[in-house]
Amino acid sequence: MELAEKQKTIKFFEVNVRGKDWQESVSATTAGAAKASYLRDVQESWQGVRFTDITCRRIGSLPPTRAELAQREADVFNAAHPIGTRVRYWSGVKEGEPTGIGEIHHAATVVSEHACAWIKGAGSCHSISHVEAI
Repeated sequence: MELAEKQKTIKFFEVNVRGKDWQESVSATTAGAAKASYLRDVQESWQGVRFTDITCRRIGSLPPTRAELAQREADVFNAAHPIGTRVRYWSGVKEGEPTGIGEIHHAATVVSEHACAWIKGAGSCHSISHVEAI
């Protein structure tokens, strides 16, 4: 199974020992796998806990990855700043005078889990947090 397919099947579960306040969130593919993972953790500290003592309820799916969140940011940026939009950009800290001014020449993309803008005349892409439309 490819990683992307496996990630889609991973869910979050809230597990606990009946009658205790030891709840914890666990990510697993099934409730049984979540209970087994939790049991391994609590058995080290608390002898006598059995699999049947553990309660489990699903609390959601796997949250989006940083790359997926960055893609959402890039999509919003692209909708607001089409190719040809004049922008100013900062290469370092976004303070003071901008590093340069240019036009967006390619739609924003994700690079190393960060949404980046491609600006004509800039030496490299720039984080969209360091780009402003003029």
